[in-house]
Amino acid sequence: MNLIALSFAIFLLGAQLIKRSFLERRAWILATASVIWVTLGGGVMSFLLYRAWSGNSLAVNYLPPVTPITYFLFYVGTRFFLAFGVSLIFAALFVAAMILMNRRCDGRFFDKGEIAVAGSAIFLSGFPGVLFFIPTLIVFYLFAHIINFIRGRKGERIPLLYLWLPVAVSVILINNFWLSRLSIWALLKV
Repeated sequence: MNLIALSFAIFLLGAQLIKRSFLERRAWILATASVIWVTLGGGVMSFLLYRAWSGNSLAVNYLPPVTPITYFLFYVGTRFFLAFGVSLIFAALFVAAMILMNRRCDGRFFDKGEIAVAGSAIFLSGFPGVLFFIPTLIVFYLFAHIINFIRGRKGERIPLLYLWLPVAVSVILINNFWLSRLSIWALLKV
């Protein structure tokens, strides 16, 4: 499932780098599309798993009529959908907080479309990747400020718009290739 999320995060990053106005105008549509993309990916994986189990003489015992369909639905729900359901809740809470903060301060904090991009990035990180998203974002933002300081641009505001998606891609890759091999991952994984 993480590869499905990674593919859409890379697509969004490419759209952002190639044509920023495209992403700004369609940010909420693309945020919704990211949820649909991951859901469809989970559906395809569920279908393929059902087909694989129905072709195996031992695994067929976990499918109807031997076992209720609820077993299979629970299995695919926890394996394919639960982690992204939890990250969707995190993303929705974070987006709501960003909208409130931006309204209170007359749109000073976030650019047009940035809130939707942030929500997509947080959602695509999955769970427990969403727990590592904000610390990774802070590290990236700190590096951006250090680079600005070295260039002599002290006090210049650096927008987060171009950091959300690279951080999401980084978190997904770090989670797949490093954190998933650590013992703490088993404790955090839903």
